[in-house]
Amino acid sequence: MDAALDLTIQNDLQQVSYVAERLAPLLESWKVAPRTAYRTQLVIEEVLSNVVRHGFPDGGQHEISVRVAHDGEHIDICVQDDGVAFDPSGASTVDVDQPLEQRRVGGLGIHLVRQFVEHLEYQRLAGRNDLKLRL
Repeated sequence: MDAALDLTIQNDLQQVSYVAERLAPLLESWKVAPRTAYRTQLVIEEVLSNVVRHGFPDGGQHEISVRVAHDGEHIDICVQDDGVAFDPSGASTVDVDQPLEQRRVGGLGIHLVRQFVEHLEYQRLAGRNDLKLRL
């Protein structure tokens, strides 16, 4: 890998913005195409905000590990947390052709993540979610 961003954040929505702020200049330094940079930021924001909002119903303080790496061709993202098990590849699909008022609430963010990534891999290892994404 040419470069990487490695962070450990708390399960706090303000920390999602912190990751985005740290990632933006790195994507620029990698000379990532604007469309890819946008998609990377959106994927990171969606995944992390879902982990923070839904992963810890018990409350308390938890750590989320985030790694974003670039190999000159792809952006690889790894997110690990000890929250509730959730496999985004198994989440129900959203019918985006259905009128808004007939759609169920939720799921659109995961739909976008699936659309934007080339590869999605999820594992539950030793009580932790391990999500790997490639753009």
